[in-house]
Amino acid sequence: MVSKRLGFSRILIANRSEVALRIADAASQLGIETVTVYTRSEGSQHSGHGDLHVELASDGPAAYLDEQSLLDLAKRTGSDAVHPGYGFLSESSSFCRLLQGEGIGFIGSPPEVLDLFGDKPRAKALAMSLGVPILETALIKERSSAKLAVSGLLAELGSSEQIVLKASNGGGGRGIRILGTDDQVEAVYDAVRAEVSVGFSGDGVFAERYLPKARHVEIQIAADAYGNVVALGSRDCSVQRRNQKLIEIAPAQGIPPAMEDQLVAESITLARSARLEGLCTFEFLVPAGEAGSLEHYFVEANPRLQVEHGVTEEAYGVDLVQTQIRLAEGASLVELGFDPDMPPTPDGVAIEVRITAESVTIDGRFIAAGGTVEDLTLATGAGIRIDSDLRKGMVLDGRFDPLLGKLIVHCRTGGIRAAVVRMTRALSQFSVVGVESNTALLMALLSDQDLENGNFYTSTLEKRLADQADGYRDLSSDDRSSALDGEIVEIRAEMAATVVSVAVLPGDFLPAGGEILVVESMKMHHGMHAPFSATIAEVRVRPGQVVRVGELLALLVRAESESGSEAGLDNADGELRSDRRDIAELMERRRSISDSSRLEAVSSRHQQGRNTARENLDLLCEAESFVELGGLAIASQRQRRTVQDLISKTPADGLIGGIGRINSELFPAERSSAIVVSYDYTVLAGTQGYQGHRKKDRLFELAERLKLPVVLFAEGGGGRPGDTDSYVITGLETMAFALFASLSGVVPLVGVVSGRCFAGNAALLGICDVIISTEHSNIGMGGPAMIEGGGLGVFGPDDIGPASLQYSNGVVDLLVPDDDAAVAMAKRYLSYFQGPLHQFAADDQTQLRNVVPQNRLRSYDVRTVISLLSDVGSVMELRAGFGHGMVTSLVRIGGHSVGVIANNPRHLGGAIDATAADKAARFMKLCNGFSIPILFLCDTPGFMVGPAAEAEGQVRRFAKMFTVGAALEVPFFTVALRKGYGLGAQAMAGGSFRAPIFTVGWPTAEFGGMGLEGAVRLGYRKELEAATTDEEREELFNNLIAKAYENSKALNVASNFEIDDVIDPSETRDRILAFLASRTGESGLGRGRGSIDPW
Repeated sequence: MVSKRLGFSRILIANRSEVALRIADAASQLGIETVTVYTRSEGSQHSGHGDLHVELASDGPAAYLDEQSLLDLAKRTGSDAVHPGYGFLSESSSFCRLLQGEGIGFIGSPPEVLDLFGDKPRAKALAMSLGVPILETALIKERSSAKLAVSGLLAELGSSEQIVLKASNGGGGRGIRILGTDDQVEAVYDAVRAEVSVGFSGDGVFAERYLPKARHVEIQIAADAYGNVVALGSRDCSVQRRNQKLIEIAPAQGIPPAMEDQLVAESITLARSARLEGLCTFEFLVPAGEAGSLEHYFVEANPRLQVEHGVTEEAYGVDLVQTQIRLAEGASLVELGFDPDMPPTPDGVAIEVRITAESVTIDGRFIAAGGTVEDLTLATGAGIRIDSDLRKGMVLDGRFDPLLGKLIVHCRTGGIRAAVVRMTRALSQFSVVGVESNTALLMALLSDQDLENGNFYTSTLEKRLADQADGYRDLSSDDRSSALDGEIVEIRAEMAATVVSVAVLPGDFLPAGGEILVVESMKMHHGMHAPFSATIAEVRVRPGQVVRVGELLALLVRAESESGSEAGLDNADGELRSDRRDIAELMERRRSISDSSRLEAVSSRHQQGRNTARENLDLLCEAESFVELGGLAIASQRQRRTVQDLISKTPADGLIGGIGRINSELFPAERSSAIVVSYDYTVLAGTQGYQGHRKKDRLFELAERLKLPVVLFAEGGGGRPGDTDSYVITGLETMAFALFASLSGVVPLVGVVSGRCFAGNAALLGICDVIISTEHSNIGMGGPAMIEGGGLGVFGPDDIGPASLQYSNGVVDLLVPDDDAAVAMAKRYLSYFQGPLHQFAADDQTQLRNVVPQNRLRSYDVRTVISLLSDVGSVMELRAGFGHGMVTSLVRIGGHSVGVIANNPRHLGGAIDATAADKAARFMKLCNGFSIPILFLCDTPGFMVGPAAEAEGQVRRFAKMFTVGAALEVPFFTVALRKGYGLGAQAMAGGSFRAPIFTVGWPTAEFGGMGLEGAVRLGYRKELEAATTDEEREELFNNLIAKAYENSKALNVASNFEIDDVIDPSETRDRILAFLASRTGESGLGRGRGSIDPW
């Protein structure tokens, strides 16, 4: 490696395409100059992204493998290090040694590590010596012994097992072939050798047991020159074709934590044993097996930057390329901010897809595609990254890897489902005109449920393609080529759509009206039918492929003598006839309201880092479950605009509404169904129009009739003055506000705002039980125009009610970073009202013994108590920015929904002030309204007192805790953690210590009519004043406090049966569960207990 502690000033990038761009960018961020290289015929875009651009001496891939030429170039350009990227010379120990001999750094692992891991049998032998499981292996010394080696391995494993031949030095999926029969051994051996003859050194081959159903899981490792090693996360790379990865997911989903811990530990052990420096990926196979199985096998290690490094960077928030450069410079992991004992944890889920210049034929073959990039559209939007060197006019060189680019998406919330939705959207935006690509295949793979549920294996794609090919090959060549003499007719797409299924193969005969294929547009399936009796000459599309209007789908040969019904007549299956213009018109209208028909508006939204209204609904509701009502409505402006313009510009009158299922994976349909109402800001700024109000009325009536929760996306500008089709003077008879308010306390009302929400939109939002807002939102009862019109000044929309203000004043309950997080939070909030969960985990309850200090003057964090008592990961704190003296949280205990109200001893010592009382009283009403039991965690010296406090009107505001507490019908419990004094303590028990189901104290609890200090000062004022010195007075005071404490501590109060019991803190959860188990009802619908106070 390079001399330590010497920073690089110039790096030669010995690679091309997108990885060269990535390295140049990382180096630039570190203040390092770069030299990029290119071949004469290539002219890659990356050559313009370095500080110096040099043409290589030779052409094609060989130019990037010429070690001596690259060394000379490094010396000539004054480069003090070379970054090989991945592939080519990235694992060449000879190149590394050549550079070291000239004092030039190699940004990668030491040559000894490259030698070790570049020889897969050696790497496996090391793993076996360290107790890391590997698959059974047999070395093949030469071609003549290949069959013997395979036979010996089969004898050891059993004849039913399959064998794979691998090149000892292969990489990137090359040099791997599965054996079919023994007779193929020599031929497969030759094929393996041939695949790695370009780009890899060495000629070893070995045989290995093949796992037909296994996931490919990787662990990313970084190591410094001082023996420190850190794990930087996991990846799932199971979606492969020809052993080359297509889709990568980070972190790996559905892997038992115990297994991931074991994979990490084994990777670190291997790294340390090999004396790794730099980056390395350790790859494992995880066979399909019983749930909880920890079976796995080490496959290989790649001591270099991986193609899929970007997906780890996004999921774990690290820059692997910069890390690799800095490690090569001699930096330690600690200097780079890594703690090996506390490795980075994932911040959500990331997915990477590799977009390649190739297509898949109907018989399952991959065909490389050349050509010139005539036009290019890249995906944009929040959480979307693309690593590519594509540009308009680029001519693809078929001698290199067909990778066009890597598309990466990242979702901090919503899990794998949200990431798949985002990737699907991003892929639908990506377009390369002039070059075929695999985007249709990737779209189809993303729609495969096996990808999300962890059942997609390394062999899955190949098997499905093989099944497709078998169906094609069952036709004889005569069947496929006969009857091609008649008139040839083209069948073209009538709309932008995705191919769902293909019903025919070349050579098939179809009667008039027979189905050729089915496409999907706007979530609707459309059959494409033969207009006359015909033979299928060619099918140009495949399932999952996205087609544009006018794109060629199939070629038909008209039959000489038509049989069957006349073209366009109804068929037996009731498929759409070609003359059904009424239905075609309907389909077109439905298409017009979808995002796919409003690309400019969608693009504008994405450029702001925002989702469209329909994208939010897709994230919120189970796929295909949302049923829209009133989607064909348009703005009431026919007197001002044409109908066609209204159809195009005002879809759904800017209000999307219907019924969908939310959290259906956790709850049955009767509990997961909900009304969803979303203003669409891309339509007339989300203003409230005549038809929109009528739709709201309809939806709110249905919510009351069906007793369904309502989720409202409220972004918009309030009332719309421009509607002309109805005669309205004031609009004050509108029922929407009254109808929505009447739902309060009847069904859960969830408000979500992202962006600007003013006037009538804000009024509806304020009625909701909970308000979820993104950080950059603005909420106000009047927008800029209304404020200016009232003579109150001129303000911009961003000046009015920013989210930070509304969070601190209690209007906003939950503040989140972006749209995806807001939707995820809405789903999570609603889940507390949908019923119990049957799978949960709990922390070690003995930890509760150490949270509240025995020293009664020492503070503590009550949120730690709440977290430990609750099911793991189940705490949702509401209004955390407001009323800091009270903590109100929805939690689960034993899967049951529970509301927790806790004094915060770190604010005013736990004293209840006016805002804390407001916050607690409202939360009590919320829980009582929807049958959620309440747990009070009491630690208060009482209500706040004093002239300043009384100025807040607290006499009335405190009283509300008593009136609401007295009306509670749900079970509630009080646990005194420490202080329980005066009226404040009674308010934390529904008005009296006899009101809760139980009132108990921890051993640290103490009780009294008022705080001990105050009681002593009042009760013993004369004695304290009689003390002659301050020291005597202090000693007397402390003695009196100690005496008073003995009288007020929990055990003494319990002995007089003023509380029900004193319990070990570790027993608290079980005590609560014992009473929850006896309940007959569960959380969910309101019980007619009155509305939920907006404040």
